[in-house]
Amino acid sequence: MASPSSTSKRLYELDLLRFVAAVAVVLFHLSFLGERSGASPSAFPTLAHATKYGYLGVDFFFILSGFVILMSAKGRSAVSFARARVVRLFPAYIAAVALTSGVLYLDGRGPSSGQFVANLTMTQAVFREGHIDGAYWSLLVEMRFYALIAVVIAVGGLKHVENLTLAWLGYLLITDFVALPSIASTVLIDQHAHLFIAGMTYALVRAEQQMTTRRLVVLMWCWASATTMALGQAEVMATRHETPFYPAVIVGASVLFFATFALIALRGMPGLRRPWFAVLGGASYPLYLLHQEIGYVMFQAATANRWVVLVAVLVGTTLVSHLIATRLEAPVAAWAKRRYSNSGTTSSYTSASSPQEPASLLK
Repeated sequence: MASPSSTSKRLYELDLLRFVAAVAVVLFHLSFLGERSGASPSAFPTLAHATKYGYLGVDFFFILSGFVILMSAKGRSAVSFARARVVRLFPAYIAAVALTSGVLYLDGRGPSSGQFVANLTMTQAVFREGHIDGAYWSLLVEMRFYALIAVVIAVGGLKHVENLTLAWLGYLLITDFVALPSIASTVLIDQHAHLFIAGMTYALVRAEQQMTTRRLVVLMWCWASATTMALGQAEVMATRHETPFYPAVIVGASVLFFATFALIALRGMPGLRRPWFAVLGGASYPLYLLHQEIGYVMFQAATANRWVVLVAVLVGTTLVSHLIATRLEAPVAAWAKRRYSNSGTTSSYTSASSPQEPASLLK
């Protein structure tokens, strides 16, 4: 358990925002994508006008990841950082893979043993195996980001992290004009790097309480890239699913994301700082992992009104997610903290969804 002093500094507003982003992704899948892709028989034409933009919640998660991971890296060795990431990600993930596979087996379309084992590693794409749940695609992106941060820690680069983000952006600019080896794209996460860089920059602003001109330029660059990517993704989905996506909505959402993090970095959101939001934040990651395929199966099997099923899926998966967070993730984190308390770091193994207030990240 966190000490009173650290608990009082927790950014509870991030717990709430993380849960809202998770729900946006859930509604995108269950009320829009499921019916459009043929995975669910239930259509929500009116609701889908709004929820079809829920895919943008993943962009929010990537910014959030850059923000909290840079904070959590402070004071850790590369080994300690990597261990903490494993402890944070894998317990809920393994539970989700097992639960989802069980539901799919009952539905008569369970994964093969090879697919199941590959998915347990979180690197199923490397083994050319499909995701048991489509939501898993973003996890390998996250892991590549964590690997980069571990390397930065290992070479003592945290104190130079601001210059490293500029170099990373420079690399992205080069890729607009020059075709580079695919390995570079894989390692440096071309498609999503600007979101992680934005989050890292906001973490620096938060730590130093200073928005320099250089940081502002970096954030504007990241916003422009994020917005362009989101608009491009919308064009693909509009064609694939034969439905319009309005650019003004996407641009507005992008502005909202970046403005929200600017506010958190410079002032915080004291009005949204409620301790009980930690319950929502804790359930967000398991909810993201559990909802999609299980939700589709429930829609296919249900005879009740589709709105009742939608609410039941959302509430049910949230409650299961809370149990996973409290009965699995929290005990594993507590065990890891005890087991590795003498590993050279005082950082806890609790969720990184809502970091404690950081000391300077550049010292």
